[in-house]
Amino acid sequence: MELRKEISELIDKYMSIRDKMLDYTDGHHDAMHWDIIGWSEEFEYGDEEDIDIATLRQVVEGHQKLLDALVLIDNVGYTYC
Repeated sequence: MELRKEISELIDKYMSIRDKMLDYTDGHHDAMHWDIIGWSEEFEYGDEEDIDIATLRQVVEGHQKLLDALVLIDNVGYTYC
C-alpha cells in the first residue's frame, strides 16, 4: 500500500508542476500531459509493482528543477533585454 501511495503522490505532483509551468512556458506542457496520461493509465490499469518508480521519481524531480529554474529566471529578469 505504501508504494501505491507514493506513486499516486508523484503523479499528482507531476500534474501540479505541469500546471504551474504554464505560468512561465507552454513548451513542455503537451509532452508532460501525455507522459502523465501514460503513468496514470499504467497505475490505474496495471500492477503498481510493474511501475518503474525510480524513473517516475527522476521525471518528477527533473521537472521540479526545471520549474524552479523558470521561476528564478522570471524573478531575476533580464538585464539587457
